[in-house]
Amino acid sequence: MSNPKTHFRGSCACARLTYTSASPPSATTTCFCTTCRKLSGSSSQTFTHIPASALTLYDNAQALRYEGLPRDSVGAVRILRLSEFAERAVCVDCGAGVAMRYRAREGEVGVLVGSVDGEVEGLRAEKAIFVGSKPGWVEMGDFGGRCHERFPDGVEEVIMGWRGGDGGEEVEKAG
Repeated sequence: MSNPKTHFRGSCACARLTYTSASPPSATTTCFCTTCRKLSGSSSQTFTHIPASALTLYDNAQALRYEGLPRDSVGAVRILRLSEFAERAVCVDCGAGVAMRYRAREGEVGVLVGSVDGEVEGLRAEKAIFVGSKPGWVEMGDFGGRCHERFPDGVEEVIMGWRGGDGGEEVEKAG
């Protein structure tokens, strides 16, 4: 059995938690929701989405390997559940985020672009979401007309269908 090609790799700030992706980046989105801003300490977070099965996480302190994003905290991976919609994987030592997933889309993982090591071919912020929450000092020139007040492409409907609700302001905190 051959090992899948690594398209890109990355790590947390202290490098205890590292990862590889067996899939190229796709659907790269910058999110300005309140949660992304608070967790980043900046204006936004940018994610590139890959199939969950393409992500392999490594705990370099305990020599452990995880296929995909674990359901619960384990080893170097702390799973944050700051809303009922999304789960985020951060390092237990340095607290830096590496990935997230929407619970309604468990087959997909959003890898934090800031955690990616080096340049990755094809990685480009394609759209911005929750632009109504962005700080006034952020200019949106790089995104052209690809800015959305909330989720684009039917994502909000999928989340609401999974949740059984009507949306509203709670989704603002989903990211």
